Amino acid sequence: MADKSFYTLFVELGRCVLIIDGVNKGKTACIVDICDQNRVLVDGPFAFTGVRRQLYNLKVLHLLPVVMKIKRGLRHKNLMKAYTEQKVAERLSNTRAIKVRDRRILRNNLTDYERHRVKVLKKRRKAIIVKEFRKLKGVKKEADLKLKKAAVAKRQAAKAASFAAAKKAELA
Repeated sequence: MADKSFYTLFVELGRCVLIIDGVNKGKTACIVDICDQNRVLVDGPFAFTGVRRQLYNLKVLHLLPVVMKIKRGLRHKNLMKAYTEQKVAERLSNTRAIKVRDRRILRNNLTDYERHRVKVLKKRRKAIIVKEFRKLKGVKKEADLKLKKAAVAKRQAAKAASFAAAKKAELA
C-alpha cells in the first residue's frame, strides 16, 4: 500500500510563488523554467505583479497552491495571455498566504489612531468572550453547587437520624 506524500506543493512549471525576500518581497510570480535544484526562472508577468523575468533561489520563494498550465520557457507575451485566460489573479487572491500578506500590508499601513481603535476593539471582543465563558462556567458551577448542597443535606439528615436512633437506644 502506497502512503500519501507529505508534500503537496512541488517545484514545477507554472507553479505560482510568493517572493519572501529581496527587492520584490511580497510579490507573486510564476515559475517559467527550472535551472537546477536551487534556482528557478520566474516571471511576474510584470504588467500584473511587477516582477520581471529573473533567476531566483528557491530559498526566497514560497510555493503557492496555484499552478498555471504553461510550456517551458514561455515568452512574456504568452505568459500574460495565459495569466489572464486562466484567471490566476482570482485564484491567487483566495490562497491563505496571499490573504496573510494582504492583512499584514493593511496592518502596516494603519495610522496611530487606527492602531488604537484596533486595540480597543480587540479588548471589547475579549471582554465579550470572557463574559460568555464565565456565564457558561457559572451555569456549571450553579449545578455543582446544587449537587453539593443536596449531598450536605443528605449527610446532615443521616447524622440526625443516627443521633435520634442513639438517643432512643439510650432511653430504652
